[in-house]
Amino acid sequence: MRNIFLFVCFYISIHPALYAQVELKQGLTLSYITRDYGYVMRPELPKKEDKAVAARKEFNEKMIKGDFDDLTTTSTLKKVIKDYKKQDTTETFLVEETKTESKNGQKLETKEERAWIYTPTKSIWVPQASPRKSSFKGGETVIDMGPWEFPAKPQVGDVLKMVYNCMYTYLEGTIIGTRDVITGYTSEAYTKTDFGFFDDGGMKYGKYTETGTRYKPIIEQVSAEVATKVEGSVTTYNRANAEITGTTDYTINGKKYTAYIVNSESWVIPMTIKMTAQSNDELIEANKQKIMNKTAKRINGKERGYIVQDIVEYVVPELGGSVKTIVYQDGYVKFITSLTDIK
Repeated sequence: MRNIFLFVCFYISIHPALYAQVELKQGLTLSYITRDYGYVMRPELPKKEDKAVAARKEFNEKMIKGDFDDLTTTSTLKKVIKDYKKQDTTETFLVEETKTESKNGQKLETKEERAWIYTPTKSIWVPQASPRKSSFKGGETVIDMGPWEFPAKPQVGDVLKMVYNCMYTYLEGTIIGTRDVITGYTSEAYTKTDFGFFDDGGMKYGKYTETGTRYKPIIEQVSAEVATKVEGSVTTYNRANAEITGTTDYTINGKKYTAYIVNSESWVIPMTIKMTAQSNDELIEANKQKIMNKTAKRINGKERGYIVQDIVEYVVPELGGSVKTIVYQDGYVKFITSLTDIK
């Protein structure tokens, strides 16, 4: 579950920003592939720190080179430039995005449209998307993604602004809660023979017979509807400490471009859960709320620190933004997204 949410938070941070003098045009299709290296077995590291660092670096280089690609799971993303508009100094591309991934042996495809907007004379301000809402039975999920800014004239040493993203989900429903209620008592006579001390006008010892009446409670179950609500959120700060650290050549379809290397961090606050129960039966409500509080506490944990991921992006302004993104988790490559084709 944690990896799922980390991937979601990573994925919504990499949509490309547009740039002045872009080579994008109406009808163009950009194809991307994301590889998840989470199932690649990590090596046993040497005990000495310097050797462990060197071994981890060597292993990461092999993953980046593609030595373990046959062990990865993949998803693809196609971006089709559907429309282009220009008004004063602002240019807008309408992009249709189609994501395809495999889950449980089945291919799943999702589509959405978003506008890429840029102003050549200023820093590039790109709304990732309007808040997205997906509904399902009893609830919905909303993803709110902040905009990414990139300098109109990038220079090595430029510091980029942080991007705030949040995913909120909730589920409402009704369950039936029960509790035991004593509605009366039943009685029955009994006779018991035993051996020991007994009172018969004075303490005696020996065999005796005892008679009396036993009372048993009559227990019935009372049921009541309990309205439940589960709320969860994941908060991510992308491009934290983001800086353009260098440039390198990047070739796509035989053409060479200059890519700006952006080093940054992604700070993820793990899922926070809140659960509530409401009923017209106070005892049933209290019991269900107690159970839900224990569940939420177990999920939330005692400490709510950040999960930090290191990210390296290769940004080619002419091609609309990131052409390659490498996400590191726990010191190892976790995801690599690459632009593979333009046509």
